[in-house]
Amino acid sequence: MPGFDYNPDAGVEFICKVLLARETTAAEFDKSENTTGQLSLKVGPAQEIFYLKTENLEAPPGAFRATFYIPDNRPVAKWFRFKKACKEIGITIKRNADGTTDLEGRYLVMAEKQFDVGKYGKSNTLEPVGIPLPEEIEALEAKRKAAVGVAPPPAPSSSNEVAAIILQIADGLTEDELKAQMESMSYKGWETVLGELRAKQSIVTVEGKLKLV
Repeated sequence: MPGFDYNPDAGVEFICKVLLARETTAAEFDKSENTTGQLSLKVGPAQEIFYLKTENLEAPPGAFRATFYIPDNRPVAKWFRFKKACKEIGITIKRNADGTTDLEGRYLVMAEKQFDVGKYGKSNTLEPVGIPLPEEIEALEAKRKAAVGVAPPPAPSSSNEVAAIILQIADGLTEDELKAQMESMSYKGWETVLGELRAKQSIVTVEGKLKLV
């Protein structure tokens, strides 16, 4: 029988695979997570954030957990806590040239926590607390493969890969048609990349259909 845990930071821990870990905007986070614009209303749609999305490998396939971090280096801030948690388990975050980070594709033991942020009440966050053993990862992936009958889809290696696919197939499609195509190929995070292509004006919408520029 487990003993009492008096640590107010203690949360639910799970082995996960990091699907997304990159800088984006509040607007793109709302769009990707279908939050009906809640974050944009709170901090502004153009606010830069760090978007973290994981899949809980200990749950049935499709158990995604996501959160965001605003660039705030105060010790009480989510971003400061996240960086500190990474450092404590020996992880450094490196930004790649394409805007991704080397956290994407990594397996971590993640804790979902709630902590007090003073006058703002309580905040939910995800913080890494360990690195799973290779045999733990292998056992979980094998179990998931057996559950769905096929190997779990890998996260895209980079946003450049996703962008290249979108540019190949998007011309003349509606966004719903593009969504169906990308999901059929098991690509994650394509909405964020599409938003980046729109921001660069590589893709526009004309009469309800996507058009390459």
